[in-house]
Amino acid sequence: MTNLVKTTITIPEDLLQQAKLTAVKEKITLSDTIRQALAVRIYGKTKQRDVKNPMKLAGKYKIGIKKIYHKRSDLYDKHFIGKLGY
Repeated sequence: MTNLVKTTITIPEDLLQQAKLTAVKEKITLSDTIRQALAVRIYGKTKQRDVKNPMKLAGKYKIGIKKIYHKRSDLYDKHFIGKLGY
């Protein structure tokens, strides 16, 4: 996006809080959240994947593993076997 400008808007406090929570959940800035919402409202565009930064996807697809395993065999033995009931 080019030619970004700063502006001041007045919105209800609860709407601002929801926008901030959405930004945190999606791991993007509040400005990006508002820009995306405006683009959908004005142009009908939906959110596109951020191809420039694939690390934004990290952590979105979780399988319930909380411990860091250093070897794949440890992960399999301790987590999946327990989950599968073997």
